[in-house]
Amino acid sequence: RVGHTDVIQGWALGLRTMRKGEHARFTIAPPLAYGETGSPELGVPPNSTVILEVELIDCPAREDLYEDGGAVKLEVKDAPNGRHPRPGDEVQMTYKVDVDGSGVIMQQKGAVYKLGSEQIGPLAKVFDKTLLSMKRGDEVAVACQPQYTFAAGQYA
Repeated sequence: RVGHTDVIQGWALGLRTMRKGEHARFTIAPPLAYGETGSPELGVPPNSTVILEVELIDCPAREDLYEDGGAVKLEVKDAPNGRHPRPGDEVQMTYKVDVDGSGVIMQQKGAVYKLGSEQIGPLAKVFDKTLLSMKRGDEVAVACQPQYTFAAGQYA
């Protein structure tokens, strides 16, 4: 996962400079690759320069809704020319809430929801922020940490 510790730092830095469909070749110096220890399990000797060839096939839009990693929106489908809702608008939506270890705890198709109404309890803050950033026809997935969902342990 780029942007986490799952890839070498040089790969993450290089990928951020690319556009969808672009091919690139990165020469990554040891401090931004595997450093002084190398990676014996991958066959990379210590202090090796790594050459990485990459094609960026797709780049779904991600948005950290509160800039703290607690609620991250991933664009699944970007609808062209849709209208953005405004605070107080009623929207029709389909949603599913899946909790790790508990499965699906809430879901509804064609639900009518008034932005700002808090009619879905603790999730309303995330729903409102997400819906206000969407257009008609968009599809998204949102990953939330507990502070934006339910009381601690409620669905554990």
